[in-house]
Amino acid sequence: MGSERIDKTADPELAIDRALETYLKKGYSRNWINQRLNTIEVRKKRIDEWEKRYITDKRDFAILTDEITQAWVGKTTRQVTVRLYACCNVVK
Repeated sequence: MGSERIDKTADPELAIDRALETYLKKGYSRNWINQRLNTIEVRKKRIDEWEKRYITDKRDFAILTDEITQAWVGKTTRQVTVRLYACCNVVK
């Protein structure tokens, strides 16, 4: 397990392959998996940009994320999350 984590650090593609394998085993469609991996990549780029602008406090990240979510769907991040868990039987 430890060497696997080191390998993933040296080659991030291994982590992506592992995530793909895990999601497939859980029964997710390839389309869903691609969307999920894309969402992760976009979030990482957004966080990198915020960090370049000296935003490092987790509360600031939460506030900015909430603002983006409200502009996108008209609901807070918490409202979207609660609805997702309620309607889609998502297990946290």
